[in-house]
Amino acid sequence: MSPVGTTARDADALLLELALHSRRRPLRDPDDTSQRILRAAIELFAVHGYGGTSMRDIARAVGIRPASIYAHFT
Repeated sequence: MSPVGTTARDADALLLELALHSRRRPLRDPDDTSQRILRAAIELFAVHGYGGTSMRDIARAVGIRPASIYAHFT
């Protein structure tokens, strides 16, 4: 299931852009929480798809609370 107004193709394009963007970013400390969140999200999206991955799943993979994800991204 895609976000309202987003087709599966749009979601795939967004995921590809996220993956490419994270590869273009200078590699920071691998223990940096925002980097860990991005990597976990990409891995979960690859396995379960965008619609099959929740913020709770991502937070659990990183070992943080779901609401904490928002503190790391604008």
